[in-house]
Amino acid sequence: MDDVERQIADHDGMRLRDLEQACNLSNTKITQALKLLEVHDAIYKDKSTRKYYRTTHPWHFDELHVDEITRMREAEMREMQAYAQAPSCLMQYVTARLDDPHPHACGKCDVCRPQGALSELVDPAMVREADAYLHQDALKILPRKQDGNRHMIPERERMRPGFALSNYADAGWGALVKKDKYQSGCFSQPLIDASVKFLRPYCRNWGITLVTAVPSRRCPHLVPDFARAVAMRLGLPYQDCLEKTMDAPEQKMQNNSAWQSQNAEDSFEACGQPHGMILLIDDMVDSRWTFTVCARKLLQAGAAAVYPFALANTGKQ
Repeated sequence: MDDVERQIADHDGMRLRDLEQACNLSNTKITQALKLLEVHDAIYKDKSTRKYYRTTHPWHFDELHVDEITRMREAEMREMQAYAQAPSCLMQYVTARLDDPHPHACGKCDVCRPQGALSELVDPAMVREADAYLHQDALKILPRKQDGNRHMIPERERMRPGFALSNYADAGWGALVKKDKYQSGCFSQPLIDASVKFLRPYCRNWGITLVTAVPSRRCPHLVPDFARAVAMRLGLPYQDCLEKTMDAPEQKMQNNSAWQSQNAEDSFEACGQPHGMILLIDDMVDSRWTFTVCARKLLQAGAAAVYPFALANTGKQ
């Protein structure tokens, strides 16, 4: 809140998009801060311009009040944990906490009737069926239509829809992606096999003529080596068409679209004369800004179309 209040005080009116560019905070946190500042009469919104202005009303961040609410929430969480682990009737536990003078056992909850609890035994055939389903579950990566400043991206410079093989760390391929990246240091043959199997019909339908990878200075071989292996199995040429131009902060440290898109914009450049229909591979996709910016730079440099593919989705899409 201090950061948001200070930015508004230092400028002659700020819109929400201006605050996103100025503060490395999520849209949700900025919006919450604006609401609280309005409630405390520290700012007001001009509805005709959609700009926020500082009032003359004095305001300071009430840290003691926030700490008190945090302690209350933590106490509530401990209460819920105690309820979940209660050795006696759950309803009796709740009514006693609500000052019922005569709490008594309900005779219906899991503690009162343990024989009614769900069995922990699982049909092995059902486990195999669930495992097969999770291993074939891919997620669509949709193109962004606006840049980080909310200006329309020309259709010619947008990536095409693509896919993520899994949800990061989930049962199925996601758990193996996590293990390979942070423990093995390279992506294993099962992930290469699964990616090739999934991509082969799409590459044929898309008319892919070239495979490339999103580069990284922290792990320079991780994704390119994987992309080369996939390209070889698909019978397609691999080419480094992007370069990382600076040691920028990780995208996960950027908290809104304005910062994420600018971070990617500053970090990547096209190289090597990209051409044709390109399959662009990365290990993770979250906000889609890395794919969006890299695809745009490839298209501006001469590529006909760019289709993204990631091993795992770490975002909310």
